[in-house]
Amino acid sequence: MGARKKPPAHPLSAKRTNPALLRNFRAWARAEGHGALARHADQLFTVTLGHPDYDVEIKTDYTSRSQAKNLASTFVIWWDGDDGHGIARSVVILDAHNRHIAIKPL
Repeated sequence: MGARKKPPAHPLSAKRTNPALLRNFRAWARAEGHGALARHADQLFTVTLGHPDYDVEIKTDYTSRSQAKNLASTFVIWWDGDDGHGIARSVVILDAHNRHIAIKPL
């Protein structure tokens, strides 16, 4: 049959918390009248997908997909297109149990 597959020798993605990006988003959201929505964003991560691509993940206390979609849409409006080093692909909204409940392209 075939040779056994070997697991990767290194992690395929790297997930890093980014509190500065979360603070900036919350400040903008408050100024634009979306403060109540952004208050549900508990943590923000950048997740390297493969050099140089990455996703932005936002962990929330949301359980509703419609609320999560609203947060994702608001984040996309705020995102200015300056991806920094690499290319941001999507914003992913997570519930309190780290399950994906919404995703929107950046």
